Amino acid sequence: MKRINAGRGRPGDRKTRMDHTLFFQEWTWDSRGEYMDDTGQILPFTGISRTFHENDLWFHEGKMTLTPAGGPPVAVESRLEIVPFEKGKPTTPWTALNPGLGILAGRFTVIHEAILSSCRSENGLFSGCETFLRIDGDTYHNWGTLFREKERISSWTLRLRRKSLESEGV
Repeated sequence: MKRINAGRGRPGDRKTRMDHTLFFQEWTWDSRGEYMDDTGQILPFTGISRTFHENDLWFHEGKMTLTPAGGPPVAVESRLEIVPFEKGKPTTPWTALNPGLGILAGRFTVIHEAILSSCRSENGLFSGCETFLRIDGDTYHNWGTLFREKERISSWTLRLRRKSLESEGV
């Protein structure tokens, strides 16, 4: 896959900030939660995501599977390219390519136990926000919503749980 941020990374502080493990450490995460579509239908989902660091970028890629009642499961994939946080700076940019939304540009902001995220599509049609709340080093709660212009098109809530080293094969 072509890197969206190729050559734009900055040397970052790879140490955890406020003891955050999500994004700051290479790890795999299991997730479970609920997704609400634009009609208010709530669908359960499960997923897995992985954070890894390469050269001047951090990557967070994942796949979630929505389970509609009476229908086949639907898989949704994502891949974020994150510029590492600079030492002493609480914010950093990220980008993602989404087949349905186009290129998304966003920012992460760390504030105490939370990582806040906001984004907008390149064409300005879509925007979104989400919060990752650190429960402990192995668990985060996440809430988010996505808009098309002024209309909410989806919302979600989930729990991310860091997989054990044994399940990673380490």
